[in-house]
Amino acid sequence: MTIRNRKPRPSIQLLDTIRGHQEQIYDIVWAPRGISITSASTDGKIIMWDSISGKICRLLEGHSAAVFGLTWKKDETQMASGDIDGNIFIWEPSTSTLVKKLNGHDGAVTHVTWSKVSNILASGSQDCRVLLWDPENSKVLHTLEGHEAVIHSMAWSPDGNILASASGDHNVGLWEAATGNRLQTLKGHRNQVQSVHFSKDGRILASASSDKTVILWDWETGTILGHLEGHFDGIHSVRFSYFKPIMATKSWDGTVRLWRTDNFECVAILDESADRTATPPPAFHPDGSVIATLGEDDTIIRIWRMNYNILLA
Repeated sequence: MTIRNRKPRPSIQLLDTIRGHQEQIYDIVWAPRGISITSASTDGKIIMWDSISGKICRLLEGHSAAVFGLTWKKDETQMASGDIDGNIFIWEPSTSTLVKKLNGHDGAVTHVTWSKVSNILASGSQDCRVLLWDPENSKVLHTLEGHEAVIHSMAWSPDGNILASASGDHNVGLWEAATGNRLQTLKGHRNQVQSVHFSKDGRILASASSDKTVILWDWETGTILGHLEGHFDGIHSVRFSYFKPIMATKSWDGTVRLWRTDNFECVAILDESADRTATPPPAFHPDGSVIATLGEDDTIIRIWRMNYNILLA
């Protein structure tokens, strides 16, 4: 089954444009309660912005080089960041305090993601490995090996039992969090897999690739449920909304596309340029009301309100 995009509908309103970074932004994440949005840049700075006023509320400084990934602990007491030098910093955002540094990779840390169920922190790297951490005790629980190229992205299943990894080796890895065992390898893309994300119910895993497609997987069986086509260049990120049946993809073709997840019809297209060296994903607000994207060579943040009455009509 191949699912192609259809005519988009006017369903998005630009609410705010946040400026402050002078260099490329590599990642944007909402705080779990949605009261702030945080961005990381090539200048090593991490900025927390008030979600209502768009003003800077915290500046986290300590990295000496580009920060590639950000993730919040589920209770908002801590944040983790990974940088080009292979460092992982654990922060107390409420006080802008650097709590500790974790080191275990032999290359740049490209992505970090905290489980929403447990206290496990996953980090992926250019060294082709994924590390599962107990950050409180600064301990590596499991080293996940098997990929033959850089780890671009990772995603936890909603129940926290499974970690998916997207790699430059064209494959998706599926790992058991409790043991670190590799459960299976999903093969179907013809180029690097840039991003992975689970649906809200955990039944579907989406993978985005430089081959210009998104593959929808029944990850338990390894069966391909469908391909999404419509982008004219490689797709560097995919994200499900956990509030409404909507999924977002961003491509190097300069667009963000919104797809219904009941029939995977493309229902909106946003023109947003994307730099080849930065791959920040669109970020849905926790309550689903807005989505954050990056524009103007990935140096600014745009906040968009979505009209679900039109998107899902």
